[in-house]
Amino acid sequence: MSYQPTALRARPRNFDQLLGQEFVSQTLRESLRSREIAHAYLFSGPRGVGKTSAARILAYRLNWREEEDARPEAQEELEKIRKGLAMDIIEIDGASNTSVNDVRQIREEVLFPPQHASYKVYIIDEVHMLSRSAFNALLKTIEEPPPYIVFIFATTELQKVPATVRSRCQHFHFRLIPLPVIRQALSQAAQVQHREISEEVLLWIAKEARGSLRDAYTLFDQISSYREGLQDISQLQKRLGTLSTEAVLGIVQHIADGQIEPALRGALALVEGGSSIEQLLEQLGELYHALLLCKYNINDESLLGISASHLSPSLIARYQRSHLEALLDELLEGYRRLRYTIHEQYELELLIAKLCFITERVEIAEIQRTIAQLEEQLPQLKGLGVTMQVEQHIEQQAEQPIEKQVEQQPLRQPLNAPPAAPSLPAKPSPPVANYQQPSAPTAAVESAASVAPPPSASSDPVERAGGENSAIASVSSVSDDTIPPEAPHHTTAKPNPIANDPRPDPIKSEVSPHTAARPIPPSLPNEHMVPAEQVQDIIDRLRQVRPLLAIQLARVKSWEQGEEVIILRVDKNMIEELIMKDQDLVLRSIRDVTNIQQFQVIAEEQPIDRQAEELANTVQTIFQGERV
Repeated sequence: MSYQPTALRARPRNFDQLLGQEFVSQTLRESLRSREIAHAYLFSGPRGVGKTSAARILAYRLNWREEEDARPEAQEELEKIRKGLAMDIIEIDGASNTSVNDVRQIREEVLFPPQHASYKVYIIDEVHMLSRSAFNALLKTIEEPPPYIVFIFATTELQKVPATVRSRCQHFHFRLIPLPVIRQALSQAAQVQHREISEEVLLWIAKEARGSLRDAYTLFDQISSYREGLQDISQLQKRLGTLSTEAVLGIVQHIADGQIEPALRGALALVEGGSSIEQLLEQLGELYHALLLCKYNINDESLLGISASHLSPSLIARYQRSHLEALLDELLEGYRRLRYTIHEQYELELLIAKLCFITERVEIAEIQRTIAQLEEQLPQLKGLGVTMQVEQHIEQQAEQPIEKQVEQQPLRQPLNAPPAAPSLPAKPSPPVANYQQPSAPTAAVESAASVAPPPSASSDPVERAGGENSAIASVSSVSDDTIPPEAPHHTTAKPNPIANDPRPDPIKSEVSPHTAARPIPPSLPNEHMVPAEQVQDIIDRLRQVRPLLAIQLARVKSWEQGEEVIILRVDKNMIEELIMKDQDLVLRSIRDVTNIQQFQVIAEEQPIDRQAEELANTVQTIFQGERV
């Protein structure tokens, strides 16, 4: 008995044996059962997935029903169809019959009815190879054929078939066969041939077939002649000249450890052994893809494409999901660059060097989480930083002579004092009429300084240091009491220009332009509070675009709802971040959730202890009323 390849011996004989194409099988079976038969069918899909086999099964079922399969005549006709000897089932190779003359012959033959069967079926394989003229000559025939004629077209390149032909056919798309189905078919073929084959080898063959059952059968026949390869995957890969899984895993381990030199040596050794760089990158991509699936707790070997025993838990734990995604992205980009590179080996070396340091990358999401954590601790960090700066400044001032302290202070003349004669040529000061009103703290300091006598009023250096620019007087005695005008000039207590300034604090008056002219209302009862669900919805909307703003809004003391306005009661230090920067975004989120067109922010002063108040006054006095 002559040898028959597995791809021909295992060809399906009915729709039940057509693997991986359940939709096609079920649809054709139902149409045959109801005898709703089209005059033209178009089967498209990748190679080796069963298009020609499905066409032969359909041609057989058009003439023989399932209940007639046991008849000897039906079995004989089926064998003739499988061998291409049936008189009424004509198979045509579209690649070798592409001219208009071949189509003219078909048009003449369709005029004759079938001799032994009910239907005369034309199976044209690789129909996309027909010329444009041949397609045009066939249009009329496939649109209105005789009632006993059925056309079945098969193609692997659907885009080359004219739309005029596709519109005249029932189109069925054949998909790639899943890996578990291929592995099961190979296992059955091995049992029929009484061959022992390991599960690891079955998985490797099914993966190499890439969805084509015919390719899997062909590779299985090739391996079957080498008995040792059916059991040992490493020996099989060595004999076939493909990349060894252990060698590629060694490179992956060196990359994970950040060892560039061993990783480069291993990769170059595989390339020098005959493997292509494209194949190496493809194998690396498959391994990193398997690692990424393991990070998602997916351990199905049919999805991994590799035995789970090859992936050690330490290697899986070495990477984060973001790192594996970046690794795959770099591999895909490197594979695309190989087509246009000046030297493939340079691309490989550069790529491996990048992969070794992929874990040092910091993702944007991690940066945002760190910023959010720091933002939550911002008030404490601000207070600690100001305290340390003030203490360091006071210590430095105490170590210097009093005259040096006075010289370091920026001298600021009162508004009503005549300007001092400069020792060097300088630009004249602007007239008082053009003077712009300063901010409240600065104006308060200058007003308080205008009532003090000049530093030259006393010959005592300590008394001179007690003038308007004295740091010692400001630090040593900070009091909330106002000094009367008749107080002695050398008095150590000095009024706090900020605490006694009758004008409003500009920081307190920083409110949203939505509420600048609205008076501060009292707190509303609980029934006028914005529902917690709406507040959470507003915060969730902002968290997607402004995570830091959402954190601040979550710390709002109360959300009160008036008739036409939402009132937010917040701490004083939240005004700048919450309103001045993202007020439009906050208003839009509130409007989308509550349908209220306005909102008002009320900054409430927080009670502080005496020590913190003295510290703030000390800072303001040292820096001449300028806020830090």
